[in-house]
Amino acid sequence: MADRFLTFEHIRKSYGRHRVLDIGNLAFGKGDRVLINGANGSGKSTLLKLIAGISPVNRGRVRRASEIKKKRIAYMPQSEGMYGDLTIRENFAVYGTLYGMGDLVRQPLFKHFGLGGDLGKRFSDLSGGFQRMAVFAALVCIRPHILVLDEPFNGVDAEKRQIMVETLLHRQPDLNLLVAASPKREAPELFNHHLIIEEGKIHGDV
Repeated sequence: MADRFLTFEHIRKSYGRHRVLDIGNLAFGKGDRVLINGANGSGKSTLLKLIAGISPVNRGRVRRASEIKKKRIAYMPQSEGMYGDLTIRENFAVYGTLYGMGDLVRQPLFKHFGLGGDLGKRFSDLSGGFQRMAVFAALVCIRPHILVLDEPFNGVDAEKRQIMVETLLHRQPDLNLLVAASPKREAPELFNHHLIIEEGKIHGDV
């Protein structure tokens, strides 16, 4: 790509003796919206952690554009993502404090997620679908420049999924990079690139 925002060169990632990723060259351009498909254990989650900058590589080089250091990065893990023993309101306060955004519940965008009646509930007491929605809402409300989502629609019903898709479409002008992982190809309106990961190796058009 002409505008390389994030580049992986000859990357290997292992846990002990188990090699999880083996990537020759992979580049993401500014403005890319990338969907990564792969089966469980294929290396999707590990790759997302490298993209989000929360896990180091064992070998190879990661090149990040200098402006990335000034960008707000948000990462949704495959499960959980909030403190289980805190209420939704308390978790939103944590996110707001960490990112210097104040009270996220007061942001206009919050009302679109239908969580108002659940603010007093503990995160661990919510259904899986509502947990995904709560984490997604918090991440979007901090207005990230780079958004990395690990199976964001897992366990989410059709109504919540539509809200999430519409929100991402609305926020796209503010996103320098969107990367999501899923076991299947979905929400094609969101993505302009498609990758397949198999046994730690990448196939696709990025």
